[in-house]
Amino acid sequence: MPTSSRPKRRRLVGKIIKITDGTITLATNYAGEIAIKQSEVTSLTTDDAVALRLASGTRIDGRVSTSAGKLQVAGKEGTVSTTIDKVAASWIAGAEDPQIVAARRHWTIETTADITGRQGNTESTGIGAGFVARLVSPHDVLKFYGSYDYATTTSATGVKTKSADATKAESITRVSIPRSSAGSSAANSGRIPLRASICAARPTPAPASG
Repeated sequence: MPTSSRPKRRRLVGKIIKITDGTITLATNYAGEIAIKQSEVTSLTTDDAVALRLASGTRIDGRVSTSAGKLQVAGKEGTVSTTIDKVAASWIAGAEDPQIVAARRHWTIETTADITGRQGNTESTGIGAGFVARLVSPHDVLKFYGSYDYATTTSATGVKTKSADATKAESITRVSIPRSSAGSSAANSGRIPLRASICAARPTPAPASG
């Protein structure tokens, strides 16, 4: 009996979560979220409007159907015809493009604090604090950080020694730029660091009683 070499077609029903990097993420009631290669999808239909960004950068919001191998996106300003391979991304209709959100700069902040002390023949006290703040985008990072350390030690005879009293602040900017050389087959990317720093350290004074 002859057998057919044609692949079996399957119809998957669910909610399209997103289309990105050549993968369609579908939420289903029977298998949870599943990822499907966009190149293996032959037709696409939605009950509600979705947002699509085409490879050309054009954004379209509307309901999607498939006719004669073409995607038909019915939006407020009419119907646009395209193909599945031309869809670069998809997300919830009316929402902001995830690519724009990812490119937006945002702050991250970290803080630290440390207190130490010891009693006995000698007494010591130490305080330290620091912070790191970053303004991050896909193309550059602006970093600010600073620290402060203070410590004293008092001997059994009452002599107090200041062992640390320093403040440091610094900022670093790293910028990603494309670099290409003549004859190279692909462009390389690199980061150029730009640094500015401020440091202040007070000299440790001679031991003084008290």
